[in-house]
Amino acid sequence: MITAVLVLLALVSCTFEVPDEELTKEQENQISRIFLGDKIERFREVLHHSHRYYNFNGNILVARYGEVIFNDFIGYADLDTKDTLSLNSVYQLASLSKQFTAMAVILLKERGVIDYNDRMVQYIPELKGNNHHFYDSITVRHLLNHTSGLPNYLYLIERYVEGNRKPYNDEVVKLMGKHKKYLNFEPGTRFQYSNTGYLILALIVERASKKRFDEFVRDNIFSPLDMNNSFVYSSTYEDRTYENRLKGYRRFRNNYWVPETQHDGVVGDKGVCASAIDLYKWDQALYSNELVSQKVLEDAFERGKLESGRKIPYGFGFRLKKDATNDWVAYHEGLWNGFRNSIHRYLSDTSTIIILEHTDCSARRIIHRKIKNILHSPHHNVTRILAEKAIKDGGERAVEVYETLQRVNLEFEVEVDKLRKVQEYLHKIDKPISARSIRVLIRAVAEEKDERS
Repeated sequence: MITAVLVLLALVSCTFEVPDEELTKEQENQISRIFLGDKIERFREVLHHSHRYYNFNGNILVARYGEVIFNDFIGYADLDTKDTLSLNSVYQLASLSKQFTAMAVILLKERGVIDYNDRMVQYIPELKGNNHHFYDSITVRHLLNHTSGLPNYLYLIERYVEGNRKPYNDEVVKLMGKHKKYLNFEPGTRFQYSNTGYLILALIVERASKKRFDEFVRDNIFSPLDMNNSFVYSSTYEDRTYENRLKGYRRFRNNYWVPETQHDGVVGDKGVCASAIDLYKWDQALYSNELVSQKVLEDAFERGKLESGRKIPYGFGFRLKKDATNDWVAYHEGLWNGFRNSIHRYLSDTSTIIILEHTDCSARRIIHRKIKNILHSPHHNVTRILAEKAIKDGGERAVEVYETLQRVNLEFEVEVDKLRKVQEYLHKIDKPISARSIRVLIRAVAEEKDERS
């Protein structure tokens, strides 16, 4: 029965396309918000509850079918001055940065400058001959997929860089060449998440493009997408000023402390800073040809493959998995110096959940799960489907669908108050034919309710 009803709903569901009274995209969105009102209010409750009980200070953005349905923030930008956050607050994205590093490589691949099968040492000769020549067999694809076997660079900085000096990517590579650390495994034989691989990818982008990494990303990603509150941060970039950039906080006893470590000079594995709305612009660009062709972009969302043929849960800068409904999710989480962020892209319905936080809130996954459950609630909004039918095909046709749904004994409630709001809005924007169709539907629902009572 449920399957039959869902099929029926799919058949009657349609977009707002009225030959005589065509709606603009913004008008469609305004009507959508009428039906999403309950979800939006529940998102807001999650936001406030998270601040109150989990000390969440951050931004949450939710989108579906290419439309932002919730974008809000709560808490402080500065815990000392009590300045509040804003929609333009800029977060260190931590490991979410890897998807931008991957895109920089993809752009160079499309332009014929880099090939995924190129050997790493073609661009990083400092590492040629390391570790019984295993370093020589690492490819760009190995770096993108986390199958290179490279050791963690954090140890090298902590062990060999004196004082609190913050080296850049090229100096870290020199340390790797000097101290010749063994690979963790032969390239391509295992999957192991590697920050070092993305440090090296950023340096490859610099050497292949002959531009500093932040400049290449700015010119080829941020500027084309109007990501006006986005930039790459490194403590070695002394020629840059940063607006709206947040500090990361971590609770220590009753106070907060904000460390900037020796590792804050490195970019590629982290370093990209952006606002929630800018991250949404990036998300939407991945469904279009704004940056690269879809054919080239498909590689980013293909699971990598080991030498054995086994597929791994990572593409280029994105983790990949199937959710409970067997739909693919491209996602990433990021944790760095008080920042705890995530982006989840549900590819079947182009919905997105972005959570950005800068006070070390450990409940990010709980918050995401609550938002996801609200967004993907199994409840089907019959009222919205009937309203869309009325606007497209007329009130009489919508009434026929309504009566058909009743005959299959589906338990549902038509929300007449929302239909009235749609009717009022259609009158407001001078769409009298569509408003009249909604009125016909309202009358039929009211008469049916009277008969039942």
